[in-house]
Amino acid sequence: MKLTKHFKFKNGVIFKICGYNIERTINFLCEKGVKFLEFEKTDLKHANVRIKKQSEKYFLQTLNKRGIKVLSKQECGINLALSFFAKRVGLLLGFFLVFASFVVLNNFLFRIEVYGCEKVSKTEIISLLNEKGYSFFKNMNSFKNEDIEKCVMDNFDSVSMVSAIKRGNSIVLNIKEKLLNDEYENLGNLQPFKSTKNGIITNITLIQGTLLVKVGDIIKVGDELVAPYTVDSNGNVIPTIPKAKISVDAWVEGKVFQEKVEKKVERTGNYVSYRETTIFGSPIFSNFENELKFKNYEKVEKECYLSNFILPIKYREVFYFETKCDIITVNLDEVKQKKIDEARNIALEKINNREIIKEVVNISETSNKFVIDYIITIKDEI
Repeated sequence: MKLTKHFKFKNGVIFKICGYNIERTINFLCEKGVKFLEFEKTDLKHANVRIKKQSEKYFLQTLNKRGIKVLSKQECGINLALSFFAKRVGLLLGFFLVFASFVVLNNFLFRIEVYGCEKVSKTEIISLLNEKGYSFFKNMNSFKNEDIEKCVMDNFDSVSMVSAIKRGNSIVLNIKEKLLNDEYENLGNLQPFKSTKNGIITNITLIQGTLLVKVGDIIKVGDELVAPYTVDSNGNVIPTIPKAKISVDAWVEGKVFQEKVEKKVERTGNYVSYRETTIFGSPIFSNFENELKFKNYEKVEKECYLSNFILPIKYREVFYFETKCDIITVNLDEVKQKKIDEARNIALEKINNREIIKEVVNISETSNKFVIDYIITIKDEI
């Protein structure tokens, strides 16, 4: 007999044995009724044998009497599976119990989660639901989401909308509260919600009021975005505080100017100086002249106390530097990059670390100056 390569998948018990007269022992066992399913002799002293499980005890006794050693034993086929499960019955039982517990416990309520409420206490909502029967370890299959929502709506006047869902062992409530006009004063003087940015609207979430704009509209500071009223189904106008969250691609501007003609003042190198010494404010020495020779000049004055302990003697020196004024026509190309950088820095100071989308520079001119306008587009909200 020779083992096939699928040997280990067939039923029975596989033995690797070692000894002499193996074939004579096998023949003896066959005569005694031991049924061999496979037999393969690998060399003079070694062989692989597969027998039926019920013959195992007699087979091992015979090998022991004849001095043949069993090197290894392996269950195969159905016997292997039965042996695997027999050795791991505790693990399998534990797994089954955990799975069964999960399936059973998943149907019972463990907690209630409430989100979105500010005026109403979460504790009040949970206590109400507990009183109404939605309490710990109750069967969740007996709850209907619609009934939970109606229960909250009927008992809390400040709640305008409730969404209830079952998630695992929890009931999750999302609350939206009413925005009541009687919380505010001077309702007769309500003002529209106005823009504080220049830009393009990218998204609108209306809270209350009547929208006056739409996504894609270009707006500027002061434009009215939401009117301070709503209109009910009967056409009645109801005053309300306008509220909305509006996202915009906002334009932040930095602007600088450059004169086309500049006056350049510089010293000629000519100067005169005068000195004066005074005591108690009265001059005791002075070489000041009444008339100054220069038509255009720059004045620099220095003074100090020579003595301030007993007599306050003060020394003053004045310099007059002659100046001249030249008229210069500015070449924009020479100063353009410097002015662009100045305008950009002004714009950057206004964006407060917002996300920058793009940057554009516009240069225009009037009769006497150039205008450098640097515009940064950012993500912002109103």
